[in-house]
Amino acid sequence: MCALAKVDAPLFWKKYQPRAPIMDKISAATLLEGFRALVGQSPPPIQLRTDHSAQVTESPPSHTLNTDITLTELLQALKKLQRNKVVGLDGMKVEFILDAG
Repeated sequence: MCALAKVDAPLFWKKYQPRAPIMDKISAATLLEGFRALVGQSPPPIQLRTDHSAQVTESPPSHTLNTDITLTELLQALKKLQRNKVVGLDGMKVEFILDAG
């Protein structure tokens, strides 16, 4: 099919038939049976929270969010970037940032 797409794109699209999405609902019992067959044991029990209280975490001091980015922080962030990844919300490829100079 890929060779046909390169040679004759309109014919490729006439022959290409997308698969219909699977819309069947799977029961919890079927999922559990499949999990047991795949892993060889039952999944761990789910622990539900009963106290519905919000978990409060300490936020960083506000002054750390209002300071300029240092060159050290920028270089550390650049080292963490990986090539051939999906573009971010800004639409910029990592390769553009790394190769820009």
